[in-house]
Amino acid sequence: MSLALVLCVFTAVHMYIGARLVSLQVLPRSAAFPILAGLAVAMLGALFLARTGSGALPVRAVVWVGYSWMGMVLLLLIACLAGDLISLTFWVGQKLSFPIQPNTSLRISQFLLGAGALAGVWAMVQAMRSPEVHEVEVRVPNLPRSFEGYRLAHITDTHLSVLLRRAWSLNLVASVNAAHPDLVVHTGDIADGPVAALGPSIEPFAHLEAPRLFVTGNHEAYSGLGEWSMEMQRLGFTLLNNSHTVIERGGEKLVIGGIPDHNQANHIPTDLIDARKTFAGAPEGPRILLAHQPRSAFLVQGQSISLQLSGHTHGGQIWPFHYLVRLQQPMNAGFATVGDVPVFTSRGAGFWGPPLRLFARSEVPILVLRRG
Repeated sequence: MSLALVLCVFTAVHMYIGARLVSLQVLPRSAAFPILAGLAVAMLGALFLARTGSGALPVRAVVWVGYSWMGMVLLLLIACLAGDLISLTFWVGQKLSFPIQPNTSLRISQFLLGAGALAGVWAMVQAMRSPEVHEVEVRVPNLPRSFEGYRLAHITDTHLSVLLRRAWSLNLVASVNAAHPDLVVHTGDIADGPVAALGPSIEPFAHLEAPRLFVTGNHEAYSGLGEWSMEMQRLGFTLLNNSHTVIERGGEKLVIGGIPDHNQANHIPTDLIDARKTFAGAPEGPRILLAHQPRSAFLVQGQSISLQLSGHTHGGQIWPFHYLVRLQQPMNAGFATVGDVPVFTSRGAGFWGPPLRLFARSEVPILVLRRG
């Protein structure tokens, strides 16, 4: 029943957009509906082919077209609905004898549709750009003097896939190395596909020049949790799963802990988030926690955590999903305090699904720790 409902909505949206393309004189009926039918089939095909992680050109072409259309449908739907709302307003105005020029609502609706399409193209360009590597200063209470200016590269949500492959990760690694971090952390959602297909795409991460840690995200569970955990460890990352590590510098210590994804226990019942276990036996001093989802902060209250680093949200990725993120997460991106836990959430380096980023630039923050 759920699948039937989704298919009904899917079909209705395409029929609506097709009807608006015809009524707004963008395409003739003979072209509009066959084109939309082909794009709809490509979208459905992309949902299945993307999971293979295959680099074959035909697979990449179908996934690119299908996923691009998935994002474009959202923007065109918003544009069409906005145009219809304006048309309705003008119709009411005419009934009330307001002086309204003929075809005004048509021209505005055509403009909105064009703006939606241009926004989609711009969002595609933004998604394929290299992530912005930039510094963010973070005040950490009781930070040892030896760690003043400590540079921590926060990578998350790389989502290596059919579309984001080895060339992209090579560039990412080069950019991170050029920032000279003291430590690299990856807070999950490494890839979308099996290690067998995407192993070569993640291999450049072995050439990160700083020590590296990681925690798992929800997409590892979809793509092979055990396999990706082993692969990241083979590449030199230390997995933190309800555990911590102690970094020493100048005779002083900084504790960094990590917990499994918020929903990982749905796949592995023993992988419940356990903050007490994570920091059991840890020395006194600042505690930094790696957690894929910002909302995990609700589960680690009262543990004297100085800073939580998270991803998962993609900063919304495609407007207006920025607002929908807040229905599930306590924040979208940047800094926020969740209970007694200060949380920094990155917009992420890659993208999931549609290769679009609208008003949510991809990033790799270099967190510069300062005594606070």
